[in-house]
Amino acid sequence: IIPSQINSTTVENIQNDIKKYDCDAIILGCTELPVVYNENNLEKPAVDTTRLLAHYALQFASED
Repeated sequence: IIPSQINSTTVENIQNDIKKYDCDAIILGCTELPVVYNENNLEKPAVDTTRLLAHYALQFASED
């Protein structure tokens, strides 16, 4: 998915796939995806892997 090429049809298709496969959560595994999607506009919980990486990198860097 390329954010500059996303339109309402793309979002609707993804939402339909989420319903079709009855997933429990969505992994936002590309750095571009959290720009477009988040838990506010998805019907399922979303895992932002970039945010997780940043969180744990900071945690690791601050350990003594």
